[in-house]
Amino acid sequence: LLGRPAVLRTYTTTQLPEGAPSDAPVRVILTIDAQTYALLDVAVLAEGAAESTAERPLRAQQFELLAEAPADAPFTLPDNTGVVQRIGMGSVRFPFVDRRAQLTIEDAAQRENGELLAPLQLPGDHMRGLAFQNGGRDNQVILLYEGEFQNVLLLPSFNPRGSQSLGAEQTAGTYRYRVMQNESSAGITALVYHPDTPDQGIGLILNDTFSTAAERQASLQALIASLTPVNEQSLPRLRAQFAPPDSSAGHSE
Repeated sequence: LLGRPAVLRTYTTTQLPEGAPSDAPVRVILTIDAQTYALLDVAVLAEGAAESTAERPLRAQQFELLAEAPADAPFTLPDNTGVVQRIGMGSVRFPFVDRRAQLTIEDAAQRENGELLAPLQLPGDHMRGLAFQNGGRDNQVILLYEGEFQNVLLLPSFNPRGSQSLGAEQTAGTYRYRVMQNESSAGITALVYHPDTPDQGIGLILNDTFSTAAERQASLQALIASLTPVNEQSLPRLRAQFAPPDSSAGHSE
């Protein structure tokens, strides 16, 4: 496709990403670049129909891969108010996280005076953790975990506004939690607390683009049940989650 070697992957579903469930199954055909794994084309066909017009939610119009670029021709962006440059981003999804605000998990625990909680069980096997201070008036430490089409945010202090409706109390391990209502189709937010200190709530936000509502609920419950204080006993296990990317991953600018 477009002069690139490609592979096809196909599956049948009644639930397209960010779409309403369909009564009739559809066949999705993905065209993927064989060398870079970039998604070049998505075609959606009615399953079982003798004739069907393909819908294309995504299709690459131009794709070029350079073996190398001249040293005197760096990639640049226009200099205007709509362009912001950030060097050494810790997160691509949340580029506002300044690297100067990033903390080690040990420093994060010290700043929260030994009251910082972190999950031991994450929704994805290869999610990477990042600790930073939000820089607001409360200057609280936030834990961010990022994976493929998934991310988790943990807010050590969380007080929903009066206009934000909470569901019934549920149990996960030794914790209690209430899910915020009217959440987005890909995210779920919960107020989490210990039954002995119900007024000291933390916030847990799970975004998972390709999971069902039931799968997100199950992942959220497992996350909450695995929450543990960040201390000398848990740090050896948690450090692996917060290890920086390998140098072979390159640098962002």
